[in-house]
Amino acid sequence: TLVNAIVGEVIVPTGVLPTTAHIDVLRFGPRRAAQLHLEDGTIEEIALRDVKKRVKSDDGSIDHIEYLYPHPILRRVNFWDTPGFNALDDDHERRAGEALERAEAIVWVLDATQALAQTELSHLERIHSPRERLVVVVNKTDRLADGEVEETLAHLAKALDGLGFVGIYAVSGLR
Repeated sequence: TLVNAIVGEVIVPTGVLPTTAHIDVLRFGPRRAAQLHLEDGTIEEIALRDVKKRVKSDDGSIDHIEYLYPHPILRRVNFWDTPGFNALDDDHERRAGEALERAEAIVWVLDATQALAQTELSHLERIHSPRERLVVVVNKTDRLADGEVEETLAHLAKALDGLGFVGIYAVSGLR
């Protein structure tokens, strides 16, 4: 939802529950399309509207998905959307961990209604050079009552004190 809000159009599938099972890379492309990079090294290009259906029927053959989109921001940066930690699937954990190690910058998105579980904190503590590359984003702030956003940000600042990060920002990907 947040990446879609940044580019101003729904590109990456979203849902009420976490939907990312693969590493999704949103990068510049001359036309809107998705490239499914399969485990065997082949690439299957499909229309964006068909991604959700294709992923749902995946038999484990998809390694990662690249979403091509002609947005000027994507000429300078690629967004990687990874499966979250605490997933039921060990492969999701592995993929997220590998992406975390490779990232030049990390936008760690937390759900405002359940910001910062102990397991998330343990992952954050393992990030090298967080002061230079970690931005914490608290999403879904539209679900909080008046005053709760400030309380949540204060709680996070205290919990992350000493860790080091670029900043903590409250957003609503829907808005």
